[in-house]
Amino acid sequence: MYTQTELDNASKVISYLAAKHSVPETQVRAEIQKTIAFAKSNPDPSAQAMWRHAGFSNEIPTIEEYVVWITKITRERLGLKQHLVR
Repeated sequence: MYTQTELDNASKVISYLAAKHSVPETQVRAEIQKTIAFAKSNPDPSAQAMWRHAGFSNEIPTIEEYVVWITKITRERLGLKQHLVR
């Protein structure tokens, strides 16, 4: 679903956030994993529809897939065209 470059960039974002906030990368990943679990459990029909149409390779996305997906959604909603990570 996503290119290796997109997934690599997501990994870079995770590393950047950890360094910026002086926390271990594992902590950032754990927080993102909690966010995924919380979002997946949202009973709202529109939220569940988004998950069904997300097209992840598994029912639960990898952390990198989630970062790419949520970044794309955010960019679309904000009308941003450029990539946030190079």
